[in-house]
Amino acid sequence: MHIKDYVNTDTGGIVIARHGDRAAVAVSANETEAVGMAIADLLRDLASVSGAKLNTTANAAEANLVIGTIGTSELIDDAIERGLIDVEDLKDEHGDWRWEAYTLQTVDSKVYVAGVSRRATIYGIYDLVEAAGVSPWYWWADVPVRRSDAVVVSHGAKVFEWPAVQYRGVFINDEEEFYDWACAHTSDGTIGPETYRRFFELVLRLKGNYVWPAMHVGAFGDDPRNGDLAERMGIVIGTTHCDMLMRSNQHEWDPWVKAQGEEVKYDYSIEGHNREKIQQYWREGVQRNHDHEVTWTVGMRGIHDTGFVTRAIDGDMHLSEEQKHRARVDLLGKVIADQRRILHEELGDRADKGLQLFVPYKEVLPLYDDGLELPDDITILWANDNYGYMRRFPSLAERKRKGGHGLYYHSSYWAPTDSYLATSSTPFTLMKNELKKSWDNGIRKMWIDNIGGLKPMEQEMEYFLYLAWNAGTVEYDTDVNDYTAAWIDRNFSGGIGREAAALYTRYYQLNNERKPENLEVGAFSQTAYGDEFGHHVEELHKLYDQANALWLSLPENERDAFFETYLVKLHFSYLVNAQFYHADRSLLAEHQGKTAAQDEQLALSRRFELQKRALIEYYNKHLAGGKWDRMFTPDDFPPPATALNPAARPALHAGEAGLGVTVWGAQVPGDDVLDFWPDGVADKWIEVFSTGRAGLAYEAVANQPWIHLGNARGTLSSEVRIGVNVDANEVAAGSAGTVTVRVPATGQSRTISVNVIAAARPSSDFAGSVEADGYVSIDPSRPDERQDGERSHWQYVEHLGRFGNAVLEANSGIEATSADPKTNPAYVGYRFWLTEAAVPQLELHRVPSLDSTGQIRVGVSVDGSPIVELGTETVDEHIGDWENSKLDNIDRVRTFLPHLSAGAHVLRLYVIDSYAAYDKIVLYTTERKASNLGPDFSYHTGRGHVQSKITVPAPNAAAELDRDLCDFYHLEAEQVPLPRVGVIGKQYWNTDTTFKRFTVRTQKALGAARYPVATTDGKDLLDYVPAESPREHDGVLAFEAETALLNSEAAWTTPSLDGKGEWRHVQSETDGGTGLAMRSEPAGLEWDAVSWKADEAPRISYRVNISTPGTYRVWLYAEVDSKFQDMVWLSVDGKVHPAAEHSSGRGLWAFGLRYIWHWTELSSVDLTVGTHEIAFLAGNGGVRIDRVYMTQGEEEPPLDAQWSVTV
Repeated sequence: MHIKDYVNTDTGGIVIARHGDRAAVAVSANETEAVGMAIADLLRDLASVSGAKLNTTANAAEANLVIGTIGTSELIDDAIERGLIDVEDLKDEHGDWRWEAYTLQTVDSKVYVAGVSRRATIYGIYDLVEAAGVSPWYWWADVPVRRSDAVVVSHGAKVFEWPAVQYRGVFINDEEEFYDWACAHTSDGTIGPETYRRFFELVLRLKGNYVWPAMHVGAFGDDPRNGDLAERMGIVIGTTHCDMLMRSNQHEWDPWVKAQGEEVKYDYSIEGHNREKIQQYWREGVQRNHDHEVTWTVGMRGIHDTGFVTRAIDGDMHLSEEQKHRARVDLLGKVIADQRRILHEELGDRADKGLQLFVPYKEVLPLYDDGLELPDDITILWANDNYGYMRRFPSLAERKRKGGHGLYYHSSYWAPTDSYLATSSTPFTLMKNELKKSWDNGIRKMWIDNIGGLKPMEQEMEYFLYLAWNAGTVEYDTDVNDYTAAWIDRNFSGGIGREAAALYTRYYQLNNERKPENLEVGAFSQTAYGDEFGHHVEELHKLYDQANALWLSLPENERDAFFETYLVKLHFSYLVNAQFYHADRSLLAEHQGKTAAQDEQLALSRRFELQKRALIEYYNKHLAGGKWDRMFTPDDFPPPATALNPAARPALHAGEAGLGVTVWGAQVPGDDVLDFWPDGVADKWIEVFSTGRAGLAYEAVANQPWIHLGNARGTLSSEVRIGVNVDANEVAAGSAGTVTVRVPATGQSRTISVNVIAAARPSSDFAGSVEADGYVSIDPSRPDERQDGERSHWQYVEHLGRFGNAVLEANSGIEATSADPKTNPAYVGYRFWLTEAAVPQLELHRVPSLDSTGQIRVGVSVDGSPIVELGTETVDEHIGDWENSKLDNIDRVRTFLPHLSAGAHVLRLYVIDSYAAYDKIVLYTTERKASNLGPDFSYHTGRGHVQSKITVPAPNAAAELDRDLCDFYHLEAEQVPLPRVGVIGKQYWNTDTTFKRFTVRTQKALGAARYPVATTDGKDLLDYVPAESPREHDGVLAFEAETALLNSEAAWTTPSLDGKGEWRHVQSETDGGTGLAMRSEPAGLEWDAVSWKADEAPRISYRVNISTPGTYRVWLYAEVDSKFQDMVWLSVDGKVHPAAEHSSGRGLWAFGLRYIWHWTELSSVDLTVGTHEIAFLAGNGGVRIDRVYMTQGEEEPPLDAQWSVTV
């Protein structure tokens, strides 16, 4: 049993600390400094729990608690020799001490803690104090100490513990927030010894032993105190996949080269002196860490996280592409051989004993797979795809390697396109399943997790290290809900663990539908099979409310810790998702003619944005008294910001109120029909809206008693969903009725037909899923039949499904070998009923696990037909549909089934490849509608009807947010900081921008509101758009991009020549928060990305008047959502300036500029006196431009409060 089961159990025992009493801890003077530091923590911790006064002694007779390391402590060795404590279980089957094993035992009146090594002893110490009431997170997450008058260890306690994975660690990465915090809160002014002292202690308290230190903001080795501290505390230090032999290239290479006084390229393909200098650089890294316990990463990638640089090979015209690839493989082998030679020259025999790591990350994996000769004693550290899925596992032959295998996992990731850094969004159950597969496939030497900047990844860090310690044991198999419940109850009072765990698991499942950091316009549908985005937000809202109630139930002194480790994630996810939902709904409202709804949904989106900024302000400035200020800045760079500023579309014109209607499932008004199927969706809706201004009274009447309505009358502020319920099982097939919606004041009305489909019903003896509404949707984790093979079988992964269900996962039963479904059939079967004959399209929602060297297949058969193999192309990163599947955490695998008659059928899925896993099966009998989640699970005759959903996300959202702004964040709206404005001058582009910070200006106030935002009294925004031609004054020309909406002589829009693209208006947050901007649409479309024929692109043009000739710097107030939506060309008097003349030499994108509104210096132009045509042409759909500022001066463009157009 675990130590926690033996401390303060109310059963009596040995008192090791009591309030007001003096107590001693017996420790040998021979102990290492690492153990001594842990002992000092123990004395402080036990005192904080009990109020006792503790000290150390070298005499065991004077203490009730004796602690020491076997072979170092004479106190422990004497107890072993006298037979007082039993240590046999600390030995393996060969009689050797187990790695980092420790024991706690009670003997008579004493408690002994003994470890086989310094770290083992430390783990025993920290386990004891945690059981006594001091959380590992007492400092890093402000978890209060649980006080008790005494700390008592039960009589008869006997604990033996050791880790499964030898090296268990974390990587502090993308750590700019962590760095900013350290600069503000420590005397080191960086992530230095003061921070590392506490962080290393945390790692040890969580039973880790290994750290890849921060490497974006500085080199760990720059301050020798860092490495010395790690050695003194017992922490093993290593470096990442791109930093070899304990070097930190990002911050060491350039200064080192400068110190050499000569040019050196980090390119091993350049032979001779250049290669020798690289060897010297690596050698110095070995020399610097000669006396430290470290690991040695071998291999080579580019400076920081870039590919293997091989200019000499790339430029060799005599080599084919295949020969170049082969040359890179051979060169990498040469690199490793030379690095190992350096290690032997510097370390002697110790080089063979130290851990050497090779990380086949990204482009290095194909080099390894294609025959890299890797010495057998090197440990291979396998990587996931950065999004939670291991790329592959070692083969049977590879598992025999002497060096063994490790893994590099991610709970956080900085990516060129789809980073996720704000909160934790990789489900515990996904992590657990991927790591279990890794363990089962021989990856057992080292596990390391990228935890970003630590907060708010507290639970993720601990769970990863817990899994690494317990892999292969019963403890590992603990259900994630049980684990989380225990974690909550261990750190907080009130017995809320079970409820909190259930909320947390569902939070992860919802985030697994799409991470909040990766939201984009149209990520979810609002019309296909209901409103999946609305339901998604509605579920998050429920979690938010329930988690808030838990927070309020806690004592005041526990609330900060609960917010830091738990609540902030649920708040952030709900607020960001709701902001995007309402922005998306504004775009949909414009498409459907819902004028008032456009503005109401935009207002809600803006309100959620304000609340999210309030959350960030509270976390940094108020939580824990501002202790974590600068640690949580998801809107700022670096690292890359979370998804921000979703495009929405305010109504340009709102005239008299008019009646509009659309129905469930319809993209646009027109088809006023609602069909209800027996055993289908029983609750649908009619959306009633005003086609003009708000304030329209309506009523709805059904002409049949079996049509039940909700919200049947009221006044429209914008739009209302009238629920329509029909129990088609209780109504005669073929029945028809109507619902009439009318406006009494004007006599306007619309009639919607309501039909009960005459569908063939299942026979009374049928048990299975029933077709309705054009599909059969099935939960794979609930088969109607199953048969296991001799070894192959299907298994279930609880909580991994996106729909709250388990995932169905294949297991071939034979290591690294596929199953033959014909000779060893293992299947699950699903019975389904078709109401009429069809050729169904089968869609399997596959959990996107990978196998870069294999296949991922399942066998499919209907009604006993021959088994057909159905596989996927998405077997590795950047292959198949990986770019999409990593976002939605699903790979949609489709095929058509043969013609099937009406009636009963059986679909069987056969095991072929291990780890093929599924969380939904859909058979479409009508045209499939594009959606993220697909239709809800169908009615199953043996399970009853699933509750239908009328989705109305947070109908009182604005009022709730106002309440929570005060109750949770203790802020008024006026106290929430305004969005900051980035300023990107041309000099920004002179050096690499990956990590480059830029000028950010704080806004104390916005300018005056230009545009009306409410439709209550009607409006016409074009009346407020500046109509005059922009005119230069004193060398400055300033104008609004939306002037082009007037399509006048002053400004106009021109569509693309292909007719597919145009500039359209969206909202911006200038003009007092009422502003307009222009956006090239549709997003994602390119205008000849190959030849860049700019004159074919959509454009916005302005006729400007110049009185002062000269060179003008052209600034745009712009926003880009991705590197694929960032190209804008400048045209002057019909002449397009090529992108090479831009300040960037390309488009507007950089890591730091994604999602944020910023002023960017696009280019410069020479203008003469007179009238000129200035135009901006879109290279991609999705670019947004709000304002243009052209100046002959060196000043930056004004902020909103100082802005004025020049006319």
